[in-house]
Amino acid sequence: MKTPRPARQLSSNRLRTSPLLTLPVLLYCLAAPTGYAAPKTSRPLVVASSFHLAALVDGLAAGLVEVDLLELEDPAHAWPNREQVLRLQAEASLVLVNGVGFEPWLETVALPRRALFRTGRALRQGGDLLERPGAAVHGHGAAGRHSHAAEAGHTWLDPELLLRELRAVETRLRLFLPGASEVLAANAATCAAALQGLAEQVEKLAAAVPKGTVLAASHPAYDYLGRRLGTAIHSLHLEPEDALTPDDLAELQGLGGRGVMLWEGPPQSETVELLRREAGLTVVVLDPLERRPEGQGCPFTLLVNTFARGLADLDRALAGLPGQR
Repeated sequence: MKTPRPARQLSSNRLRTSPLLTLPVLLYCLAAPTGYAAPKTSRPLVVASSFHLAALVDGLAAGLVEVDLLELEDPAHAWPNREQVLRLQAEASLVLVNGVGFEPWLETVALPRRALFRTGRALRQGGDLLERPGAAVHGHGAAGRHSHAAEAGHTWLDPELLLRELRAVETRLRLFLPGASEVLAANAATCAAALQGLAEQVEKLAAAVPKGTVLAASHPAYDYLGRRLGTAIHSLHLEPEDALTPDDLAELQGLGGRGVMLWEGPPQSETVELLRREAGLTVVVLDPLERRPEGQGCPFTLLVNTFARGLADLDRALAGLPGQR
């Protein structure tokens, strides 16, 4: 069983702004709440299973709802504790989950049907989901045999799918806040413009990925980004704080080429040097946005800036490979 990682600590460093953010987004965020520690209010409570969903709600409905992030040590593998479950059941007016191979606890935690909204449902119906190899097909009840457990999570690392999640959340909030349709529509347009900037950044990056470049990842979190880039990503299960084992290194050397390795967080300096020297891989940190990244600012701005910065770092790493661009 996977050992949960320690929760990342928040940094007091000021958030660096991204050129992708338009002025309306910046002005919007100056007036928006800057975190999740707001005091109890009479506003409806919306709980999100991952940071990217909390950020979308904040971008759409800051000031209209109280947004809470479900704090798990490892969002993709851990289960909520008893207190968290009770709060979800008793206090949450709306629980937002991706529902695509990401929250294993959904199968075991009873939540009111009226409160639970799976943003990934539209992606499944549209046939846009990827499956992880090796997962068993199974069935339970009248639903028949199916393979939803095999679906790759982290759909939001494809900005085009993140835009669709934004629209799904907006639609649900319109039902949830019927008197706020105009505000939601205006905020959605502003948020969509920023996310479209991310999509364009990925599109340009995809056109510039050199043929034959190796892309690897410390975790299987980047499948959808890899598809958008037009290349497969070879994923391992490595923690940034752990040393690289000989078997891990041999597996990466077997990929047979120079390239880039994506990490969820900064690995040890020894790992960075070993990957460069022995496997020809340049390390790039691209936060998967499960938890709040380091930095200050309203959550939506933080999401866009963090994603844009990771993509820019990937672009620089690819451009710096010997014989490339």
